[in-house]
Amino acid sequence: MDSSNAQTQISKISKLNPHAQEWNRPREEDRCLFITFSKHNAPIKAQDLTMYFEKKYGDCVQSVTMLRGNEGQESALCAKVIFKLSRTLFLATSGEMNFFVNGKSIWCKRYQPKKKQGPR
Repeated sequence: MDSSNAQTQISKISKLNPHAQEWNRPREEDRCLFITFSKHNAPIKAQDLTMYFEKKYGDCVQSVTMLRGNEGQESALCAKVIFKLSRTLFLATSGEMNFFVNGKSIWCKRYQPKKKQGPR
């Protein structure tokens, strides 16, 4: 049986497109949200962010990384939220947005990694 005959047979059995491209998971940068916190608010915990997004969009958070400015600093100034699917990021944001998590103001935008500089 040649390959075109095999694909015809598969098409009759399955509704899947035999010519479809392979599915690639988007890079972390394409599923990442950058969050900054107001200095005037009490600290926000990673669990608070996870609960906020999962309450709105279901089981969608892969990880939350809290980022501190200085080593001696107790509370985080910003965070990175990585979603399991890139479409959650598009649902959650359209440009730069302001949310309230447990009554605390946070600013969100899509994560933009720093461009790597080549050798000079």
